[in-house]
This record gives sequence, C-alpha cells and structure tokens, in this order.
Amino acid sequence: LGLVVLAMRGQRVKQLVKANQPLVWFFLFCAASVMWSAFPGVAFKRWSKAVGDVVMILVVLSETDRIAAIKQTLSRVAFVMVPLSVLLIKYYPDIGRYYNPWTWLPTYGGVTTSKNTLGLVILLLMLYSEWRVFSAFQETPRRWKRMLPHLAVCTMGVWIFVIADSATSKSCFALGSGLMIAANMRWFRRKPWRLHAFVIAAVLLAYSALFLGASSLVEELGRDSTLTGRTELWDVVLRYSANPLIGTGFESFWLGPRLAKIWELYWWHPNQAHNGYLEMCLNLGWLGLAVLAAFILTGYRKAVALVVKRQEAAVLMLAYCMVAIIYNMSEAAFKENNPMWLFLLLSIVAARATQQRRAVEAGSIDAPVPAEEVSSLEAAPQPVLAAASRPRRFAEDAALP
Repeated sequence: LGLVVLAMRGQRVKQLVKANQPLVWFFLFCAASVMWSAFPGVAFKRWSKAVGDVVMILVVLSETDRIAAIKQTLSRVAFVMVPLSVLLIKYYPDIGRYYNPWTWLPTYGGVTTSKNTLGLVILLLMLYSEWRVFSAFQETPRRWKRMLPHLAVCTMGVWIFVIADSATSKSCFALGSGLMIAANMRWFRRKPWRLHAFVIAAVLLAYSALFLGASSLVEELGRDSTLTGRTELWDVVLRYSANPLIGTGFESFWLGPRLAKIWELYWWHPNQAHNGYLEMCLNLGWLGLAVLAAFILTGYRKAVALVVKRQEAAVLMLAYCMVAIIYNMSEAAFKENNPMWLFLLLSIVAARATQQRRAVEAGSIDAPVPAEEVSSLEAAPQPVLAAASRPRRFAEDAALP
C-alpha cells in the first residue's frame, strides 16, 4: 500500500530519492550483502522489512506540506503512546510491568516489551514535544493552547524516565535537550562552527564515559564500569566476526551455529551487540559502516545548515541526528523497525530534501516543471513557452498571463 501511495506521488518521491543518494547506496549495498550471507532467505526478508521503513518515511515526507505531515504524525504517536504507557504501568500491571526472574523486582515496559525500548520511545517523543513547546513559545497567538498538550507529554515522560531507569535514554535526552536550547540561541546560530563544537563535545563526553575509563560518569547513572556486561559481550562477538571488510551479510550475524555458541556463554541469550557501530561491522563490515557514516554525516551537515538559516523543524532534525550517534554507542539501533532508526531516517531524509528545495528556491538548482504545468503550456504562445523554460528564480520576471 505504501508503494501504491508513492507511485501516485511520482514527481515528489523522485525528488526525495534524488536528494538522498547516500541512503540509496546504503540499501543497495545491503541488498548485495544478501548474496554472501549464509542465510540468504532470512537476510532478504529482513532487507525487505528495512525497505518498508523507508517506504513509510517517504509516505510522510512526500506530502504537499512536509513539516505539517511530520507534526501530525509525531503528535498522534506521542498523544497515544505516552499516556497509554502511564495507564498500563499504573493501573494495568499485568500488561505494563514485568518482573526479573532472579530478583522479582519490577521493570516497566508500558506499551513496549522492555524498559530500554520504553526509554527509547519516550526519549524520541519527548524531544519532539520539547521542540513543539519551544516553537509555540515563540508564537504570540494561542501560545498556551499549543504548548499545554506537549507540556503534558513532557511531564508524563519525566515520570516514566524516573521509574523506568533507562540510563542511556536519560543521558541522551539531557544532551538532546541541551542541543535544542543551544540551537535556539542566536549566539550559536550565528556561527555554524559553534553548533559543530557543541555536538562534538557531547559525542566526546559520551565516548569518554563509555570507552575511555571515565567510569564515574557511568556510575553516577547507576551502571557499572562494564555497562551491565556490554564490554564483555563486545570482546566475545569480535572473536566470531567473519570478514571484517564486508561482514556476514545483512542482519546475518546472529543466526545459526554462531548464535548457538554465543548463547552457550550467556544465559540471557543476547541477540544484538549492544553497540550500533559494532553491529554494523559484524553484519556489513567496515565498508557498510563507511556507507552508513556518509549518509549520517551528510544529513547532519544539512541539518546544521538549516538551523543556521532558521528553517522550521531543523532543530529537531539536528537533535535526532546527534542523539542517534550517541545512543548507538551502547545500543544497536541501526536495525529495521527500531524506533531510533525510523526517526533518524525521518530527520536525515527531511533535512536533505529541505536543503535541496531551498537550493531550488535560491536558483542554484533548476526545478523540474510538474506534469500538470507541462500539459497547460503545450498550447501556450511562443513567448510564454520561452519564459516557462527559464529557471524558477526568474518566474516573477516573466510576463505570464
């Protein structure tokens, strides 16, 4: 059904795809990796599910008003999932709570199946609601009417953060909120390098806490220096990596005899490396990681440029990019159907498409004439055809009837 919708919006979808060439190359490389996977049938099925993520993102972004489509989609998700999580946790514990089989202490999942997934969902939706609060605060008419629903979402999200105790999500939300505040300040927007410096500092802070022995930061978040066994798992999976250049094939590492051997070492049966970059290397090798990094970095650069130009929703796009980079240091979120992957796709595809549209409006790129305009111009007089063939930036100078 998504493909049917995209077929009906051919010209707009074509422009979106053209503006996101790195994403196309990444998925083509993923498709090629199915050929060297030991389980090509499973790999192809998972690749088709990953393409379905892109289809749904394009359905939202190919709307006529792209920003309004993003707002409507994320608002509906936030207004349903956050209050429903509170309802299930507080009044329906059989659905919203889970218990540790060893300690019998409760953990909270809400509308999800684990506390980490709940923390991730609340992180993403609270960043959106926070952006809507900042945007509404700058508006004079009906300011509080626009702010109150999203303030309620943020309040419920803070309560869920406290009881869910997802350290990664809480730290990412703090860094993402700091970036939003900074990006809304004129001092940061005036010079792009200041925004870059803020993002680099946030990434280095997270990296030093996780990998450079700054264990006090991790312990303050209630975790041990091994990140709840993650560092030990990283050492184990690296011993089972096959080809460091091209990997084992798309989503094929955690399958077959390799998975059985790892499960013999861990009673909790891990199914991911708990590090997005390591997971990408295991499945697609250094080559796949390089293609993914090119997609993320070019999207991040476009988002910074849009923030400097005060483009609507650019701050949110930039925050999602930075949070995804940090979140994947301790969780594997570059996976199909993962909420972080979906929001990263949404932000980067939207940023690249918006940047291309601004280039068209500025006149550096000639915009194609839509098909409905072509049919109306075929019977036009010759002077009109000559004027219509010019770039869009000269349209106001043409004497069109």
